[in-house]
Parts: sequence; C-alpha cells; structure tokens
Amino acid sequence: MDEAMPPESEELTLCLLRYLNLSSEEFYLWDKKYIDQAVWEIWEDEIQRMLKSQLMKREWPKLEPEFGAYPKFSEYVKRYVTKSHNQLKAQPLPQSSPIESTDAAIIEDQTQ
Repeated sequence: MDEAMPPESEELTLCLLRYLNLSSEEFYLWDKKYIDQAVWEIWEDEIQRMLKSQLMKREWPKLEPEFGAYPKFSEYVKRYVTKSHNQLKAQPLPQSSPIESTDAAIIEDQTQ
C-alpha cells in the first residue's frame, strides 16, 4: 500500500498541515457548538477517512508538534491515526473535526 503513496516532500507535508489546520478549526467550531451537528457529521466522515489513511499515518509524527497548543484536537487525530481499521470499527465514532471536500480531493489526487 505504501507503494501507491507519493514520496515524502516538504510540499506534501505542508499540504497536510494546511488540511489539519482547517480540520482543527472545524473541530473547534463543532466542539464549541458554533455549527450544527448535521454539518459536523458531513465534515467528520471525510476527516476520519483522511486520518485513517496510510499517508496520514506516515506524516502525522512530523505534524503532531504543530498541534501542541490544541491537545484536544491532537488526541482526536491520534485516535484515528494510530489504530487499525478493525479497532476503529469496534468503537463508536467520536465527534470531532471537518474538512472541505475540495481539499480532500486535492490530497487524494496526490496520494494516487
């Protein structure tokens, strides 16, 4: 599966950092009840898909220090990045953070 991933690069890491930054802002808005639960659920499905990806598993150790000031979001990310697909299916999905589908599509294109 790693063979299909793009090679490591500063540009890719920066792209994922931007994605996670947006996701952390969406997570914050949801956590503070500034957005409707139905909107959050749409965003969260895509965020979780991205967090479970092999690409994010590879890049998260480089990105994690950037979120030291927001431990709640960092823990949310780690919940998905560090667990296997089977472990995630066995647990109820927590509510957390969103991303825009255009950003996800860009990242997905880069991973193919």
